[in-house]
Amino acid sequence: MTENECIERLKIFPEWNRDDCWLNTDDMEDLVNSCVKALEEIQQYRAIGTVEECREARERQSGKKPIMKSFYEDMEEEYLCCPACGDILTDRIPMDNKDFYFHCLNCGQKLDWSDVP
Repeated sequence: MTENECIERLKIFPEWNRDDCWLNTDDMEDLVNSCVKALEEIQQYRAIGTVEECREARERQSGKKPIMKSFYEDMEEEYLCCPACGDILTDRIPMDNKDFYFHCLNCGQKLDWSDVP
């Protein structure tokens, strides 16, 4: 059963209880409201992303130094590349005109240019 199906069934649950009367109306309403609220919170967390996706996004926020990489075996030319995805870094993006925060245009990895000429 999905969360949505569960939420819908819980919303009509007080109707089922009227016949058996194993919970009074106020307790039943509190129970259903608590369950619906908990399931809706789970849906909100899932909308944000999985734990792995959040961990990956956080990792991209820590600055990593670009790497030198050659793309062709017969060529000696190397390029500065993103340490996360390997994409060639062709642009540095200035922010605030004071500090520079660089990110890979392909994957969003924050880059640390402190030792790179």
